[in-house]
Amino acid sequence: MLQPPCFLFLNLFATALSSFSELLRDFTSSSLSFKDSQQL
Repeated sequence: MLQPPCFLFLNLFATALSSFSELLRDFTSSSLSFKDSQQL
């Protein structure tokens, strides 16, 4: 049974959003550690 395209797009969007938030979290933590190392 095929899923409706709107549902498929929603699923794809949710996957991209979760991976993007994970990337953002990694970037924020690395930039924070970079700031800490600069202050020392």
